[in-house]
Amino acid sequence: MKIKGREGDGRYEAGETSLRLGETSLHRRREGCGPKRAATGKCGGMPSLAETRPEVVELARRLRHTRSGRQRSLREISAELAARGFVAERTGRPYQVAQIARLLVEDK
Repeated sequence: MKIKGREGDGRYEAGETSLRLGETSLHRRREGCGPKRAATGKCGGMPSLAETRPEVVELARRLRHTRSGRQRSLREISAELAARGFVAERTGRPYQVAQIARLLVEDK
């Protein structure tokens, strides 16, 4: 909405132009991600460990249960993965417990 009394100079009220631009870019982002999200299930963000190193996910799921039927703790799984040489790529440290929990929950 233009400021009353100043129709000739094309100025807008404060915040109005940025609001319109914000809506436009949000609209474009949603439309741009739609087809990709429908095809791959993901749009943006870093690739998950399941996408980059599926063997780690497979091993973590196998390590969850022992032969006697006991469930291993997340810390035990992390330690066992580290013992087998599977550590975080960037830091070289064993996987965090939260990361192990996400590995076991993901259905992808």
